[in-house]
Amino acid sequence: MGNGECSGAGHNSEDCGWDGGDYEEFNAEFYQSIPIALRPLHCHGGNYNTEECKWDGSDCNEFNANYPNCTVADSGRIGDGSC
Repeated sequence: MGNGECSGAGHNSEDCGWDGGDYEEFNAEFYQSIPIALRPLHCHGGNYNTEECKWDGSDCNEFNANYPNCTVADSGRIGDGSC
């Protein structure tokens, strides 16, 4: 981990620090090619950003910390450069 090489899918997780940072570039490029609504680690908002859905499986924790009173259907639209 952290040696500049992607070590395998098992290391590409938040718990493993994205393989010590080795997967950061891969993840940035890979996730840009996936539609926002299908991206893991993306706060989908709306009905998913609820206590019952565990804040979209914890994907909304950062969004909720940054925007505690913001309730929107698509949190990916916040700060996307478009009004």
